[in-house]
Amino acid sequence: MIAFKVVTPKGEYLKQEVKSIHVKTVVGEITILPNHMPIFASLVPCKLVLKNENDEEEIFAISGGFLQFNKNEGMILADAIGLDSSISAVLIQNCMVIAGIGTLVQLYPVWRIGSRLPIVMGISFTFLSIAISI
Repeated sequence: MIAFKVVTPKGEYLKQEVKSIHVKTVVGEITILPNHMPIFASLVPCKLVLKNENDEEEIFAISGGFLQFNKNEGMILADAIGLDSSISAVLIQNCMVIAGIGTLVQLYPVWRIGSRLPIVMGISFTFLSIAISI
C-alpha cells in the first residue's frame, strides 16, 4: 500500500492508504503502484484516480500541481482540488453557458468564425478543471 496525501494552499486535503495513483503529467498519464521507482512530476489539470484496498476508485478533479513519490509514500501539491457542491454547481453552470455560446457561434457565424452547421458544443472536463483553479 501507498501512504498518500494531497496538500493545497489551504492545508492538507486528503491523507489515506491507497493501492494505486493515476494522474496526467506534462508528458503523459502515469499510474503509480507500490514499490514504484522514485519520481517527481509536474501535473496538468486532470482527474486524480485513487484505488483503495477494495479496488474501489475515488476520483478528484485537480488543477495541476506536482507529484512526488518515494519509498511507498506519495504526495501531490495542488493549487485546487475538490470543491463543495455549491461552488461545483456554479462552475458547471458557467461551463454550460460557455458551451452554449460556442454552439451559437458555430450556428450563427461572426465574421469568419463559425460553420453555419447545427453543431451542439458540449462542456469539456479540461475546461471544468481550469475553471476550478480560477
